Order: sequence, then C-alpha cells, then structure tokens
Amino acid sequence: MKRKTLLTPTVLTALLGALACSEPTSPRAESGLRADVAPAATPSYTISDLGTLGGASANARAINNAGQVVGASVTASGDTHAYLWTATDGMKDLGTLGGTVSQAFGINSLGHVVGASALASGERRPFFWTPAGGMQDLGTFGGGFGEALGINDLDQVVGKSNLPDGSIHAFLWTAQQGLTDLVSVVGDNSEAQGINNRQQIVGGSNFSTQANQFCGFTIPFLSGPRGEFQNLGELGTVDPCGGGFARATNEKDVVVGLAENDAFLPRAFRWTAESGIVDLGTLTGPDGFSDASAVNARGQIVGQSSAIVTAPNAGGLTIDAALWDDNGIHDLGTLPGDLGSRAFGINNAGQIVGLSVSFALQSRAVLWTPNE
Repeated sequence: MKRKTLLTPTVLTALLGALACSEPTSPRAESGLRADVAPAATPSYTISDLGTLGGASANARAINNAGQVVGASVTASGDTHAYLWTATDGMKDLGTLGGTVSQAFGINSLGHVVGASALASGERRPFFWTPAGGMQDLGTFGGGFGEALGINDLDQVVGKSNLPDGSIHAFLWTAQQGLTDLVSVVGDNSEAQGINNRQQIVGGSNFSTQANQFCGFTIPFLSGPRGEFQNLGELGTVDPCGGGFARATNEKDVVVGLAENDAFLPRAFRWTAESGIVDLGTLTGPDGFSDASAVNARGQIVGQSSAIVTAPNAGGLTIDAALWDDNGIHDLGTLPGDLGSRAFGINNAGQIVGLSVSFALQSRAVLWTPNE
C-alpha cells in the first residue's frame, strides 16, 4: 500500500495555499459509485511534469479533447501567469491584463481560454483569451473582483463578479450580450463554475428552493438555458440547506461537486435526475473528505480525497488526486517523491490534469495519461 505522508498544521496551511493558487434528495447507492468502499485497483497511468514558465511552481486546471492544457505558472521574474500548454509547443505565456498575476481556469474545443487576471491597479478581472484576439477583460458588475471559471464550445462563459456593495453574483458572458447577471435565476451571493454545450450552468448559491429559504451556506445548483433553477439537494439531513458547490456537468446531465454530509465533512458527489445526489466516498473511509472537480462524457470523475490523521506525536493531512469510475475510487499518485496531489480536469480520452506538490511545497503542473 502507498505510504501516506502526514502534513503538520503549518505545512498544511502552506500546502492548501499552493493548491488554491494552483482555488433535498436523499443519497442513494449506485453500482460502481458507492461511498466509502475500499479503493479499487488503479488503472495504469503515466504521470508527466508539464514544466513551468521559468519559475519553480505551476498548476494545471483544465484540458480539452485535443489535449491542450491551461493553468498558471510562476515565471522567471516571480510573477504568476496563465498559460496554454500543448504537446508540441510546451507552455505558452498568455500574459496578464496589466498586473503581475493571471490564472487560467477553463478551455474549450476551440482552444479558447478563460480565467482571471490582475489589472495594474490590483483589481482582479475575468478574462477571455483567443489566439487571434489575445486576452480580453470581461468587466465586472461594478466591483473590483471577478473570475471566469467555465466555458463551453459556444464561447459562452460563466463565473462570478462582485458588486459595489460587496455581494457576489454569478454571471453568463457572451460576445453578443456581454455580462448577464444571473441573480434572478440563481440568487444573491452565488457563483457559476461550469457550463456545458446544452447551456446548463452549475455552481453554488445561497438561495434555496425550499420555501424560498435563504441559506447561510452555499448550495449546489443546476440551471437550464431557459432560467430553470434546481437545488441539487444535500448529502445529509441535519442542515436543511446543506452546503457545497456543483463544479462541473457533462452532456449527459451528470453533475459533480462538493457537499457536506451530516458529520459536516465535505464530500465529493455525483448527481443525476434519476439518482439524486450521491456521496462518492473517499480513499480513506467515512472520516475522510473529498471534492469532485470535473466529469467527462464517459462519466469518469476526478478530484481529490483527503483525511486528517492523528498519531501519538504528530498529526496531519493526506491529500491525493482521485479518480472515480464504474470500478470505484482510485488513487492517481504523485510525481516521484512528492507528498500530495490533486486532479482538476479530465477529457473524453481519460487524460487528467492537476498538480503534484513536493516536500518543498512547490506545486508542479501534471498530466496523467492512461496506458491503454
């Protein structure tokens, strides 16, 4: 069995920072996707380091079906820039909107990229990048903060932006209409994290469909192209609002994300209209926690599985990139000698991207390629 590395609280805080840089239906059991089952035999993958833009750290956040990867990397000067990686050309620096920091979060089949970038003033803005047009500032709802988190093949972009009063609203952006505030659909204090080619949007909102109740915690939602809003439910029964985010959806109406269970532990979930919300479990059992970041057309899901471990003289946390498929949950491993990893994206060929973190707390952008 793979030996788990324990992270102390100090190391944990730093590692979670690296990972961030790199950010009511009852549960039902389903065949092949059951909570807290023993990890299955892991499919064979080759893990590759995608390099950097000259600095020590990088992350990979999304991959399209052509194998193009986006994320962010530290540059030789110490800034952090969004990049586009291809197998033939390596990393291409996408630049910024005038500041020193940018991060790519999504890419579509056209090779168009979305993310967030700092302005020279320090404000953080959502961006849309194309090879022909470069990086475009999508604007905000009057505040100084915004992020573009997802894009489909129609170049429809979703994300979040704040208002002058500090509240955060989910948005939909198109070249024809610009930013559209989704507050009337998904409520105040919300964000949209993904959109599929059927124009279904997923994310998190404080609004609940249960008697129009306002939730103190964010709930996962699915919104249709005609403005339908659906609360995807919660994994537990204690909190009527639950808590969590829907992070991604495929064209088959499978939604994945993060939700709290009755023990108030964040757990990866899979939702369909037929099954409702299902706890995907962890690599370590009922006391672990997990998060699902992406799902492909084959229903393969990736994210992370973690556990707090106590020991007589030390305690810590394990963080492992995870794959869920019809055979259960799999530990994807790390670069040789590293202490933790996380998966963020998967394409229809089963290629997975994410990051691997070293004992020096430097994250590396990685690609897991199935050996088939």
